[in-house]
Amino acid sequence: TGGDWTHRAARGLGPKVGDEEVKPSGGMDTALDVLEKTERMAFQLTTKVASYKRMVDRIGTRKDTEGHRAKVRAMGEEIGILAKEAVHELRGYKAKGKRAKTSQNKLLKDIQNVLADFQQAQRLCAEKRSASEPVKTPVKRSKSRRSRAATNNADSGRPPLEEE
Repeated sequence: TGGDWTHRAARGLGPKVGDEEVKPSGGMDTALDVLEKTERMAFQLTTKVASYKRMVDRIGTRKDTEGHRAKVRAMGEEIGILAKEAVHELRGYKAKGKRAKTSQNKLLKDIQNVLADFQQAQRLCAEKRSASEPVKTPVKRSKSRRSRAATNNADSGRPPLEEE
């Protein structure tokens, strides 16, 4: 999910607020600053939710350890905090002008879509956690067949396999 803000934020660009001139007001964030800050938060949310989903996919596999589950929990908490901040910033913003209001509404809708995706991932996480126990010690990858064959041949006195 995401929209135009995702591409603009990825390139370090701010929102389009039309022809409205935004002037700093002594220490207060300008309208443009608030929208840019919220766009960055929305982009971070999208990125963190994608990471969270990848982490949830590992639950129930051999990479599922207590440490991994702790990271999943921590990531979920980070996303919750960031989401609250983003929504608070956006709702506190008073848009002036049609384009600014449109930008604000679109950004709010994008954030809501990302949060709906996050909630779905949380439900899946809860299901997977209850269905499986974490691995006590992570399973390490075994040697490749070629490596095992070379080791076995070395032990048997035969010449190693030739590389192709």
